[in-house]
Formats: sequence, C-alpha cells, structure tokens
Amino acid sequence: MKAASSRRRREWSRWVSRRFQTAREYFERLNLGLLRRLAPYAKPYLGLEVIMFAAMLTAVLFEQASPLLMRGMIDQAIPQADLWLINLYALGMVVLPLARGLVGLFQQYVSARISQGMVFDLRLALYRHFQRQSLRFYTATPTGELLSRLNDVSAAQGFLTATLPNILLNLITLVTTLIIMFGLDTRLALVGLAMLPLYALPTHWAAGFSRRMAKRAMQLSSQMYNLTTETLGVSGGLLVKVFGRQQYEFARYTARAAAERELAIQQGVVGNLFGLFTGLTSALGLALVYWVGGYQVVDNALTIGTVVAFAAYLSRVYGPFSNLMNVPVHLASSLTSMERLFQTLDFPVEIADRPGARALPRVQGHIRLEHVYFCYPTPTAEQDTPKAKTASVKREWAVEDISLEIEPGQLAAFVGPSGSGKTTLTYLVPRLYDANHGTVYIDNHDVRDVTLASLAEQIGMVTQETYLFNDTIRANLLYANPNASEAELRAALDAAYLTEVIARLPEGLDTVAGQRGYRMSGGERQRLSIARIVLKNPRILILDEATSALDTESELAVQVALERLFQDRTGLVIAHRLSTIRAADVIFVLDDGRRVEQGTHPQLLAKGGLYAQLYQKQFKDQEGLIGIKPADILAFPEPARGVLVALLRLGNAVPQKIAAETERRVGDIVQVLTELEAEGHVRVRDDGSYELVLAKAMSPRGTRGRHKEPMAASG
Repeated sequence: MKAASSRRRREWSRWVSRRFQTAREYFERLNLGLLRRLAPYAKPYLGLEVIMFAAMLTAVLFEQASPLLMRGMIDQAIPQADLWLINLYALGMVVLPLARGLVGLFQQYVSARISQGMVFDLRLALYRHFQRQSLRFYTATPTGELLSRLNDVSAAQGFLTATLPNILLNLITLVTTLIIMFGLDTRLALVGLAMLPLYALPTHWAAGFSRRMAKRAMQLSSQMYNLTTETLGVSGGLLVKVFGRQQYEFARYTARAAAERELAIQQGVVGNLFGLFTGLTSALGLALVYWVGGYQVVDNALTIGTVVAFAAYLSRVYGPFSNLMNVPVHLASSLTSMERLFQTLDFPVEIADRPGARALPRVQGHIRLEHVYFCYPTPTAEQDTPKAKTASVKREWAVEDISLEIEPGQLAAFVGPSGSGKTTLTYLVPRLYDANHGTVYIDNHDVRDVTLASLAEQIGMVTQETYLFNDTIRANLLYANPNASEAELRAALDAAYLTEVIARLPEGLDTVAGQRGYRMSGGERQRLSIARIVLKNPRILILDEATSALDTESELAVQVALERLFQDRTGLVIAHRLSTIRAADVIFVLDDGRRVEQGTHPQLLAKGGLYAQLYQKQFKDQEGLIGIKPADILAFPEPARGVLVALLRLGNAVPQKIAAETERRVGDIVQVLTELEAEGHVRVRDDGSYELVLAKAMSPRGTRGRHKEPMAASG
C-alpha cells in the first residue's frame, strides 16, 4: 500500500511539474514572443492605453460595489426596517450599473481606437512589406498564399480588438474580486476557490489540440485561396472551360471545403466540451459555498447577506477565471495568425535602398555590365561565389560572367535559345534582381548605389503579357504618369496607333478594360502598354517581344508603335522578330547564361556561329518581313493593303492562295498584283508565286529616329 501510495504521489508530482512547465512555456511564448513583437505597434498609443486601463479599473470597481449593496440591504436595511437605507441601497443598485455602463462605453471606445489603430498600422506594414519584396518573391509565392497572409491581419484584428482587452478586463475583475472575498471571510473564500484547480485540468489538452487544428485550418485556407484564384480568374476560368474540367475542379473544391467543414466541426466540439466541463465545475463551487455558508449562518458565524454577496462574487471569480482558462482555446487561431503575420514581416527584403543611396540624375542611357553573375536560390550556402562552379559543386548560373556595353540611344537585341538568360539579364538593369557578383552601371552609376524609386523613373518595361487593371483605359494609362494632361494622353494614343480604336469605343477613354484587360484584343492591349510607356517617357526601355500570334494588321500596328517608341531611347530588346534584330545597333547572343557572340546581323551571319544557327532555325522564314516597313503597308488602301498583308503573313503565295487569305475573287487579286508589280512593290517568282520586293526594305539601324513618310501607293 505504501509503495503504491508513494508511486501515485510521484506520478502526481511529475504531472503537476509538467503542467507548470507547460504553463510557463506558454506564458513565456505569449508574453515574451508575441507581446514583444506587438510592443512597437502599441507604443504610439501609450497615452490612450493608460486612459483605457483607468477607465477599465473604474468600471470594474463600480461593478464590484453591487454585491456589497445587496449585503447591506439584506443584513441592515430590511431587518432594521430603515426606509431611508432601503431607498439609498435601491438607488445605488440603479446608479452604479448606469455609471459602470457609461464608463464601460468610454473604455470600449478608447480600446477600439487603440486596437483598430494597431490593426491599421499592421495592415499598412504588411502591404508595404509585400511591395518591397523582389520579383523572386512573387514568382516563388502563390497568389493564394499572399492573400491568405494578408487575411491574417483580420485574425489579428480579433486578437487586438477583443482577446487582449478581455484578458486585461478579466484579470482586473479576478484580482479585485479575490481581494474583496478574502476581506469578507477568509474561510469561505478558500471554500469557494477549492474547485478552481479543476479548471486547469483540460486546459493543456484543449489548447494543444486547438492549436494543431488552427494550423491545419490555415493550411486549408491557403489551399482554398490558391484553388479559387487559379480557377476563378479570367485565364484559369478560360482554361477550365476550354478543357471541360468543370467537374474535376468542382471535385477538388468540394474535397477542400469538406476538409474545412470537418475541421470546423471538430473545433466546435472541443470548445463545447471545454465549456461544459468549466460550467459544471463552477456549479459545484457555487453549491459548495451555499452548503458551507448555510451551516455557518445557522451557527451565527456568518450573515445571510454575506453568503449572498459571496455567491455573487464567486460567479465573478469563476467567470473571469473560466475566460482566462479558455484563452488558449480561443487564442489558438489568433496566435497562429499572429505568428504567421510576424513570420511574413520577417521575410527578408532582398532588394532595398542601400544606406546613403542617392537619387539617380537624368541619364543619357549608357549601360555597362562588368563580370555579372546571377543565379536563382540554391539549397547550399557554399554555392555563392564564382569559384563555386567546380567539379564537386555545380553552380547553376542563370547569368555567368557577362560583360557588355550599350551606348546611349542604341538598340540592343538579346538573342538566344530558350533558357539562355535573356530575360534574367535585362531584369538586372532595373534591379528586379540583384547580381550575385559583378556590377551593373547606368551612366557610370552603380544601380545599387541609387534609390529604387529614381531608377524606376528612368526605365520603362514592356513585357510579353500586358497587364491591365479592371479599371478605365484612362486610369490604366495614367498609372504610368498620374499628372499627364489630356493633350499628353492623346499624343500617347497617337504614338501607339490607338486613337481610332479608342474613338470606336462607346465611352472612349472611360471604357473599362475588364479584368486583366480581357475586353480588348491582344494587339490593343500591347499598344496600350506602349502608350503607357510613352506617357512615362523613360530614357531606357526594356522590351520582351511578345511571341503570341496576333492578326497581321494588329502586329503591324504594334511594330510601328514600337519603332516610334525606340526613337531617341536606349533600348534592350529580347527579340523574337527578325525585323527587330535587323534594326538593332548591336546583337548579344546568349547561351547557357553566357555571352557567346556580339555584333550586327550581317557580322554574326558571316561568323557562322550560334546566331547563324538560330537564324536558320527561327528567323530565316521571316525574311519576307523585311521587304516593306509596317508603316508603308498600313498606308496602302484596300484591297492592296490586304494583298500586302497576306504576302507578309505567307512569305510568298500564288494568287489563289492570296484570294483565299483575303476572301476576295482571284480575278481581283490578279489585277491588284499586276498593279503592285508595275509599281515595284511585288515581283513574280519562278514558280509563279508573288513575294514582296526587298528593294524597299526597312533601312538598317542608321535611319532610326528619322521617321520617313510612307511611300504613296494606289490600289
């Protein structure tokens, strides 16, 4: 028996020790971790916090006086039949709750000012932190995950607006109640508190279980965000419909929604079980007070009023104590969100202004790269130097030891196989990425020594995929230059060949472009992006030519707009069109992240290297595009323009093929071809097909910047 009793005492001692250790770790985590991170956001509201605490203490003291009034009414006023005391106590029972309510309203207002102000500051800090992240961050993080992280602020709002003020209120109520109870009768106070240890039994289990479920809920929420943003957006929705995968996506959504439903049910069951246990414990404690107090009243050791007041105060002990014990359960989700929120704020900002960075003055557009290396993140830290590319550690450089120079006003084309580093290299100039090693200079300024804002002001980018906000065309254009005048807007539209397009729209510039600009054609979106750059008027322009096919006339309009755009600017073009390459001052050929060739189109063809191979594979079939400038073809009237466009698309074709392409009669096409041949615009090949005459080809780079008038032509 003694051995069994000793073993039980040791087990009980270990259990209590573990519980105290768990509680200590929990409160250390809550106080030292979370509160330390919240402190900078609470500091600006220190004055309001003092006022809130004073108002909260005053409201609690008003509330704590009510049971004492009940005790006086029962023990003094009624037995003595003192009407004046009865009236006084009755009036106090009305005035005190009213005063408590008014002070409580003021306290809640101040509390809301504090908590909502902190939430506002957190929301701005999080959004600003996302804005400062590099392009690498956005390419590596799903959109749904970003939205889920932003939603963590809403969970933090509940923590700051409800949980923290309630914790403080419950602590004040509990401490003041215990002081009053022990002041009334120590023995009865100890009896009333005898059941409190039972509250601690399920706390650790419920809190741990709730925290695990909260983390799982966060994961499911992120998955739901990812699924909905992928499949309910314009591009994703179109893909689902094209492939008829509605049922498949509905099944995926159903599975995730069902998982969230089951998890929510489990969370509700755990919370209800915890509430049931604490409610039963408080009922037992109240019964114990009445039982022991009743015996003491019979023995004249206590008055009835004291027992009634004790019962009232006991409910004010169990209520706040229960709320404090429930804090881990209710706090599990909020703490997880707060932890994720601060984890997000701890994401390192890879690209930021250096200390002492200065504004970049107006540049001429001279660009120089010196021994530049860049790679995407790798799992091993030692792979961070140029020497890392050894037999034992193979460094996957996206850009490797590239040095080059582009003079002001030059057009530089970057050509190479897919994955050769063309886009990555051009992204180093505006610091969308930072080189791991080496230096990028603009007008002899290291781009890392100037502010990002001033760098962005002088560099414009036209990407393959034009992004438009779901706003008016005017708002999308003014995004580049909010202060642009109406005349500047019209000039930008003219430069991008959009004036007629906008004029045909029912609301003109105030027409809503639609989500991602899907109410406009591909060519119109590309020209809008060009007009946007014209409004920005940068000295350096980076263009990633679109590889997606447009109808020929739209492509011609885009080409003309680009030709105008590059006038008097330094241009970096990731080239996919032979016409762009032929017009370039210098061509840089990349392969596997290295610059392998450099020169002009004729020079590189003569070398017979990689560029010549790429020309044979990718560009030779575009030779027909050199014949007539796009502006010249657009100036022709119909049906001659349609014939020239068809030849531009087909390279060469017989009249029957051209007739099918233009949906005209063969006889009419033959007549037009005869007139164009007489004017020297087309010629007949040996096989009887027609082709554009190269004698009127787009002049090489030397004439760029001096816009020629379109040659006259008759139909």
